[in-house]
Amino acid sequence: MKQVLSVLIAALAVASGVPAQAKSPQCAELVRYRDTRLLADYDTAARQQTAANRSLEVLKGVKAEAQKLRAKQPTVNGAYQLTLSLRTAANTVASILRLDPATGALLGTAKTAGGWAGKVLKASEVTSFAAALTENSLAEHLLTEAVADASMLGAALAGAYALAKEIAEQKDAYGDGQQILAMLDHNLKRLEGQVARVDNKLKAASFRLESVNRVRANIDTLCR
Repeated sequence: MKQVLSVLIAALAVASGVPAQAKSPQCAELVRYRDTRLLADYDTAARQQTAANRSLEVLKGVKAEAQKLRAKQPTVNGAYQLTLSLRTAANTVASILRLDPATGALLGTAKTAGGWAGKVLKASEVTSFAAALTENSLAEHLLTEAVADASMLGAALAGAYALAKEIAEQKDAYGDGQQILAMLDHNLKRLEGQVARVDNKLKAASFRLESVNRVRANIDTLCR
């Protein structure tokens, strides 16, 4: 795959109006890559990407803590401490998925990476596009595309993150921890469901094919 990079850079220069030599050989290499290795590289990247699955494991730990607490008569303070555990888990998930835990928004680097395959290729974008074709980084771009496509993930993450703050401000309004646990269950279930959607998307052949087709379209535009 690395052999494609110098070819891609030169082809991008041609497409952007920057003088370059021998466009035909460059395009021949790109088209060969498009028709042979591209889909396989995406499949490999999808298998390498375990971020969503690791995030689900983090959330399972909070769920187990909640089940233990529920078996007792949960105090307000005990339930509040569990919301702090959820906040810690949300921070961890946000870090894994490249999101801001307080807002659920994509972080700056993730915004840059997201949708790379669908960009109009310009000379100024050569570096980021070329980097996406190096080993391992394609898996990161797949994750960013899947996370960006999960429109409710950010809201679920922000909601779980804000729960501890909300309970801290209203602890005196609760007689025991049952209501707090119910709120935690709701937030946890919502976040877990959204992360599971990302995990399922990364495993879906249709998602990988959509991403592959965006790259194919870019190559077709360069080499038409």
